[in-house]
Amino acid sequence: ATTSLKTFETTGSGQVVTNDNSGVVELATSTTYTIIERVTNNQNNGDIIAYNAAYTCNNATTGSTTVMPTTAMTYNASAKTRSFTISNA
Repeated sequence: ATTSLKTFETTGSGQVVTNDNSGVVELATSTTYTIIERVTNNQNNGDIIAYNAAYTCNNATTGSTTVMPTTAMTYNASAKTRSFTISNA
């Protein structure tokens, strides 16, 4: 089963993105999460392939910071999304 844990929307124009923080999301151990990225705008018909993104995960418990994904994202051409998974957080 798939349940959305958290969604958030960025805004901006050109190469400037604002409101780019999802806020705190608590993750359970021994669980796999999928991060899915989608674009909705009129300039590229909402296709994420035209953009590059990275995510930073800050661990409040250990104080560590990890930039993700560490491998290439999976591109879904029909949905025009990219995604990656996090396991055993």
